[in-house]
Amino acid sequence: ILLWFWPYGQKFAFNSCQVYYNIDSCELTDDRSLYDKAQAVLFFHEMIEKNLANLPAKPRPYFQRWIWFYLEPPMKTAKIPGLETLFNMTLNYRKDSDIVASCKFYLSLENSVYKDYITEKVNGPLAVGTVPVVLGPPRANYEMFFPSDSFIHVDDFADLKALAEHLLSLDKDEEAYMRYFEWRKYFSVIPHQQPLDREFIPPVCYACQHLATDNYYHEIEDLNKWIFE
Repeated sequence: ILLWFWPYGQKFAFNSCQVYYNIDSCELTDDRSLYDKAQAVLFFHEMIEKNLANLPAKPRPYFQRWIWFYLEPPMKTAKIPGLETLFNMTLNYRKDSDIVASCKFYLSLENSVYKDYITEKVNGPLAVGTVPVVLGPPRANYEMFFPSDSFIHVDDFADLKALAEHLLSLDKDEEAYMRYFEWRKYFSVIPHQQPLDREFIPPVCYACQHLATDNYYHEIEDLNKWIFE
């Protein structure tokens, strides 16, 4: 994967996917001279100039994937005319993107239960588009820091069997699952005490893994319409 832009100029080591996630199925580079050979080119939305002048001048090779990459809700960015049909792959928190930037659920279990003791185990999953399943202080304490519909609290269920059944139900019901992301229309989250460069490692690594293991993709007819409407 050719990283055409570093997100906000924040670089990380090219071996990060192997170091942090044991993913060694692809090679990352920022060497633009390899454009003609790259299986995919990753474009971070916020770095694209409004006149598209900083995109590749050469046509896209027939075998190449152009991946549109953005993790924030539409209200956090601006529509850029000309992007409508440029990309043939998307990397986003939305579940209808080609590469979903996270798994559906993350067990955010605190090792101690005390008032206000809520760690990065919640912030991190929220930032990359996962629904945290939390175990820690009471729900009311979490709601002091996070939207009430952004997480699932184990105390909401009579037992673990009921919790498991709820998660399985959400996995099959996309509409119900997506209600846990309504808060993104109004808020954004940054992982707790996590350097900005580390924030972008997981989704880039997911893209690496996807390209190596899954040939599925769908071309969006109008990217701007998909994002903003």
